Amino acid sequence: SGDLYTFRHALVRDTAYNSLLKSERQALHGQIARQLNGANSGIAAGPELIAHHYTVAKQPQLAWEYWFAAGQNAVKRSASKEARQQLSMALGQLEKLPQNLERDAKEIEVQVLRAGVLRSTAGIAADKTGQTYKRIRHLCDKTGDTSHLFPVLNGQYSFYLVRADYDKAKEVADELLGLGRQTDVTEHKMVAHRALGAVLLHIGRVTEARNY
Repeated sequence: SGDLYTFRHALVRDTAYNSLLKSERQALHGQIARQLNGANSGIAAGPELIAHHYTVAKQPQLAWEYWFAAGQNAVKRSASKEARQQLSMALGQLEKLPQNLERDAKEIEVQVLRAGVLRSTAGIAADKTGQTYKRIRHLCDKTGDTSHLFPVLNGQYSFYLVRADYDKAKEVADELLGLGRQTDVTEHKMVAHRALGAVLLHIGRVTEARNY
């Protein structure tokens, strides 16, 4: 009908909401999400609002997608704090899905974007950043995903280098060079040689560093 109803006071709204059974709330939130998501809804709803309703409706298979979309939008706006929160919400919803390779592939997409956000907020040397790169690498190994492996290894190398963990930094840089030779992509080989050069320079092996 196009009618709009509002509560006179937030307490009246909260009382009405809390009087509903949990199952009724979930059903209503699901209806709201579907309405907002409809092409003819006439309401300009951002993905974070739709994600919220799908989350409360206990529909993680849809909720994660909208939290991810919200995080992508926030990254484009350089709203790092919002992106970090929304991508964390996406991961929380993915944890509720059946554990399989399809779910893992979705997590890789979210974690890769989250890693970039963490680099600019927490910093490349932060524990959370390192844990995120470690998680992505585990998922890449598990799923056989090689498309994200090079940037993930580069992220791990940078994490160890900035933390002055040169042994591990060199180990990952060696892996980078091996992968670069395998892919035979000029950019990959360039980045890998630079990584090895930087590590060797830091540990005083100047002649070798110059060669790389």
